[in-house]
This record gives sequence, structure tokens and C-alpha cells, in this order.
Amino acid sequence: WILDIFNMICFIIVYIMRWEWVSQSQSNEEQFQVGTTVYPEQLDHIEPAFFLQQDLNCINIAICILRLLKVLEFSEDLNLVTKTLTATKDKVLSLGILFFLVLMAYSITGVASFGVQLYAFRDLGSAMSTLMR
Repeated sequence: WILDIFNMICFIIVYIMRWEWVSQSQSNEEQFQVGTTVYPEQLDHIEPAFFLQQDLNCINIAICILRLLKVLEFSEDLNLVTKTLTATKDKVLSLGILFFLVLMAYSITGVASFGVQLYAFRDLGSAMSTLMR
């Protein structure tokens, strides 16, 4: 039930952030040109809120998947999936750690190579987000 409470809190925070983000983006009085490659500087202050909202949505999706696996335990046939995941959790965890290390290495390389020239590689968090897309 703790997972359910955390999931609901995360959902409510994302919902509030979404309304705040929409209201801030609509409060700009300037007209933006469609199809231009120039990013409007008036929207710089809401960019971190948008990316935080994306990260919280990812956490919320992961929690929903965990809850789904918990529900699958009640079905005999589908319980085989959860038993298999439980049996292979050490190998899957080591594979995840290896994936994270490779992602980190490419992110550091991207920041060192393109950090000044490309906005997507301006820092380590942005580089990791760019590589995951």
C-alpha cells in the first residue's frame, strides 16, 4: 500500500505541475513564429519544470509496472512471468548496472566533446536524457 500512496502522490504532483507549466507557457504575451529554429528565451524559466515533470512521469510509469506485476501473481499462468523475473533479478540488475555505466561513459564523452556547441549536451543530466531518447 505504500507503493500505491507514493504512486498517487507522484501523479498528483505531476498533474499540478502540468497545469502550472501550461499556465506559465500561455502567460507569454509575445507571438512565436512556427517553424523557426530559434528557441524563444522567454520560455527558459519553464524548461526545468517540463523536464522534471517528464522524470516524475517515468517514475510513475515504473511504479505502475511494479503494481501490474503484483497483480499478475494472482493468476497461475501469469505468475510464471513474475517467478521468472524473480529468479533472474541478479542477472537483470547486473545488466542494468552495465547499461547505466555505458550510458554514463557516452554522456561524459558527449559533454566533453559537444558541451559548448550543442545545448543538448550542456551538462551530464541533459546528455543522459538526450542519449536515452
